[in-house]
Amino acid sequence: FQGTRFDLTGAPSVAFPLSVSEVLATDDFVSVYLAFSDAYLTMLAASAGAIGIEFDYLGTGESSDFPRSYLTQNPVETGSVVSWLAAQRYVKKATQGCTMLRNEAITSGWSLGGTTVVWGTAALQTIGVEIKRAFSKSAPYDPTLGTWLAFLLVAQTAQAGGTLSASAVFFGTFLFASFSNEMPFLSNTGTGQKILGPAWRDEADLDNNLLYLYFVEKPLRDDLLAQVPTNAGLLLTSLFDPSYASEAFTALQAVANGDSLLENVPCQPDYINAGITAICQAYEENNAYNVLAEADYPVEWCHSESDTTVVYLFSAALSGLGNDNIVQYEPPLDFLTPTVTSHRESSIFCLSAETSFFAMDDGSFFFNNAVTESSSGKKGGNSKNCPACLDSSDSSSFSTKMKGKKGAESDGPGLCAVHL
Repeated sequence: FQGTRFDLTGAPSVAFPLSVSEVLATDDFVSVYLAFSDAYLTMLAASAGAIGIEFDYLGTGESSDFPRSYLTQNPVETGSVVSWLAAQRYVKKATQGCTMLRNEAITSGWSLGGTTVVWGTAALQTIGVEIKRAFSKSAPYDPTLGTWLAFLLVAQTAQAGGTLSASAVFFGTFLFASFSNEMPFLSNTGTGQKILGPAWRDEADLDNNLLYLYFVEKPLRDDLLAQVPTNAGLLLTSLFDPSYASEAFTALQAVANGDSLLENVPCQPDYINAGITAICQAYEENNAYNVLAEADYPVEWCHSESDTTVVYLFSAALSGLGNDNIVQYEPPLDFLTPTVTSHRESSIFCLSAETSFFAMDDGSFFFNNAVTESSSGKKGGNSKNCPACLDSSDSSSFSTKMKGKKGAESDGPGLCAVHL
């Protein structure tokens, strides 16, 4: 489950290197990491003989014109189930019926993907997929808390007379726009209640209309970041709908007087008015903590305590759910502990969570027993009448696109490791 996508130019089917050998030949570790960062875990699975599945942008179907949403549960659940069933059909077809995708899975996601993996994994379980383990890393689980933290950041920066980074503004405003876009599965749709301020959704002023920018114009990353507002003073007075802002300013005063930040969150009983009841309901219905509290399969989380983009507070709150199935990643070596402030760089350290799991006794069984069955019914085997798997003698198989799906990689007799 991938992190936030600014546009489809960063999607796996587009961004995966055409020449793997050229990337590996460089001496720059960061360049190598970034080239494979989104595909690393599926490559790890594929190289071990499992089926690695990754998405371009889960929940939008085959069309980039589909209205996108952010931190919303419904499209993720639907997309996960449909994609799993499509993967089963694809694997069977690509291997001429010799390799079948079994109903077992290890799931993983980072950043936005760390939240969507929660919803997607639970959805897969409802159709009979056995979840061996879910990895959730550096995730913003709760849009209510995310909006409150964004308000605090804007207020603090405005007080200092500063400006915000364009990327920071994008994450917040994309969230607000997604819950102001009249999506049919949101409780506030049709109620007139929005989280985004009127000035940034004025249909008569498309130059400053963030709904138009994100969901109609949809420029590429650099052009998008050049258009988002960054003046904190302006954002503080106009970014949030007045009904929400009035509660947020009251809560802000309580925090300034020494009260707990987490006990003074807008949408809590003391900070809710008639103008935000529907938006608060929509937020609560898309709160991943609710799903995590009921998870009956292992969930392992990883998060840098110094992360300045998605703050550690989101993961620290997991301990309060009272679910023993949720555990924190414990690196086998101290230097693998994520402590960096960069959200992106912290993902390098958190990638070791899956690697450690696969290498240790807890995860090695998964690959030793394989996740496929041949048409003869033998796990990981190949009936004598089955042809060889798809040829992957060169890297072109990875760049083959069939409705957004990757090619396949041979992994010995009867096993195909397929990138979708």
